[in-house]
Amino acid sequence: MHKAGLIMSLMMVVSVSAIADDLKPYRFDSMQMKLGALFFDRADRMRPAKSDFKVNRSVAMSNDDGHRAVILSLENLSSGRRILEPEQLMVIYADGTALRVNALPKKILLEGYEKRNFTLELGENDYPVVAVVAANNEGY
Repeated sequence: MHKAGLIMSLMMVVSVSAIADDLKPYRFDSMQMKLGALFFDRADRMRPAKSDFKVNRSVAMSNDDGHRAVILSLENLSSGRRILEPEQLMVIYADGTALRVNALPKKILLEGYEKRNFTLELGENDYPVVAVVAANNEGY
C-alpha cells in the first residue's frame, strides 16, 4: 500500500510539472512596421503560393519561451468562395528568414470579398515576426 501511495504521489508531481510546462500566455509585440519597409535582400526570393487572398494586417505576439503567433486580418479579393491553404501565407522574421506556413488551425473558407480575422500559431523561433504576407501583398 505504501508503494502504491508513493507511485501516486510521483505521478501527481509529474502531472503538475507537465501542466506547468504548457504554453505560457502571449503578449503583443510592441513594434509594428509598414509592409514596404519589410523587404530583406534575400537570394531565394521565396514567395507565397498564388491565391486570391491578401493580408490586410498582422499583429505579432510572443511569449517568454519564444513561441510566436499572429492575429491576421485576411481578405478574399475574389467574388467567389475560396479556401485558404497554408502555403498561400508566408511569415517574415526579423532576421530576414521567410518561411511558408506549415499548417492552419482549421479549414478557413472565405466567401467572395469577405474579410476575416483569425489567430495563427507559428511555433518557436528566436526572432520576432515582422509580417505575414500573401501573394497579393505589395512586393510579393
